[in-house]
Amino acid sequence: MTAPKYHSPNPNLTRREIETLQLILEEEDYNRVAERMIVSVTTVKTHTNNIFTKLGVHSKMQAVLKGLKKGLVKLPMDDDDIAAVDRMLLENVG
Repeated sequence: MTAPKYHSPNPNLTRREIETLQLILEEEDYNRVAERMIVSVTTVKTHTNNIFTKLGVHSKMQAVLKGLKKGLVKLPMDDDDIAAVDRMLLENVG
């Protein structure tokens, strides 16, 4: 019997993937993340899919939570960023 192809998640994200994950934490939509990174939305989605695979998750919320737990990203400190996280949490709870 052969071992399954799925391996435990690899948290070794690239610099751009970490940047993408941090911006996902701070922004609620891919368009804003793309604007801040000066890339296309398709590129942001590609980075996000790579993050999901490496972290073994299936949603932005799971990726952000795992990124926080592993110290890959940090919670924002100003009121605007905290409000963005609150919006993201509210969207994913319901």
